[in-house]
Amino acid sequence: MSIPFRITLFQIKKKVMLFRITKKIILGIDLSVRKGRGVLNTPHMYLNF
Repeated sequence: MSIPFRITLFQIKKKVMLFRITKKIILGIDLSVRKGRGVLNTPHMYLNF
């Protein structure tokens, strides 16, 4: 009885980890896109980076 429970817990943890990773990736892409747009809109911003 405890073995299937452990498996389900592991699967849940795995899904949570994947969700967190994808969330970070999405946030990173969003930030880079925003920065890219900002740089494109204002070329002088390159000096700050």
